[in-house]
Amino acid sequence: MIRQEDLIRLTSKYNFDETVERLKKAIQTADFLVIHEIDTQQILERHGITIKGFKQLLYFHPSYMRNLLNNNPDLAIQVPLKFLIKEEMDGWVKVSYIKPLCLFGADVNLEGFAKELERNVFNISESIIA
Repeated sequence: MIRQEDLIRLTSKYNFDETVERLKKAIQTADFLVIHEIDTQQILERHGITIKGFKQLLYFHPSYMRNLLNNNPDLAIQVPLKFLIKEEMDGWVKVSYIKPLCLFGADVNLEGFAKELERNVFNISESIIA
């Protein structure tokens, strides 16, 4: 179970579309791969449900995957990492993610890996609040 303190919630200073684009660019600039973009708003609209902007960006880095597979392949279930971008009813755009240390830090062999990954994810997230 994810503890509240392990779920990071940020308010973007950009509109929804620009927030998504800035995050994608920051992910790629950090040499991570954007693996998939899920447009929940579009999916729900096809079923007659209207919501404000809501996307998930799934991303990871091949060298981190290699590290996971070499040290604890079962934790690969936590990959890819994810940013949730949602437009609130009041127009504010929120970005959420789970701290990598929460996902991988319980394995003593991956603690350093998890801390490094957490720094990288924090730096990526700075692109929407800086």
